[in-house]
Amino acid sequence: MFEAITTLLPVVLLLSLAGLSKKIHLSLLVSVVVAALLATQFNIVNAISLLLERFLDNLEIQRLLSSPLKGWNIYICLFIFFLACFYQLTKQAGSIYVYANYVKNKVKSSKRAEMMSLVFSFFLFFDDYLSTLTVGTLMQRVTDKFKISRMKLAFLVSSMSSSLVVLVPFSSWFAAFVSLFRENG
Repeated sequence: MFEAITTLLPVVLLLSLAGLSKKIHLSLLVSVVVAALLATQFNIVNAISLLLERFLDNLEIQRLLSSPLKGWNIYICLFIFFLACFYQLTKQAGSIYVYANYVKNKVKSSKRAEMMSLVFSFFLFFDDYLSTLTVGTLMQRVTDKFKISRMKLAFLVSSMSSSLVVLVPFSSWFAAFVSLFRENG
């Protein structure tokens, strides 16, 4: 009975910390460390070893070194990582907000704002997450000006980016599909 209760401790800790602190990444890290400590009966050395072992297993480093074509997850993760870095750089530089203000001044109707959301999603088809983040941030001010709900903006951006990214031959999803087809014949 005690083991069943202790398995819930990391989950309860995660939800509590995330709810109180609003810092998801830190809460997740603390919960994973607590789970590792519980799994190793609070042996710190074994817990660190377990964490590193699981982390390296998920990176697929051995698979990547033994056969680069089979370790496809690392390439996709790196691609998405670099896209996220690009997004953060443009956001921190303020270029997204400057462009959003420019678009806000040019768009004169709610239909045009909706159309611009679709057009921007079309041009950022490299990755559905990048498209969703960038276009959502970019068009949020514009759609707020015309009282278009955030839910509708999310639908417009997601419906265009998610469906288009599968069809484009140089996107993260296409790379994943090609790798899966190559692996499974």
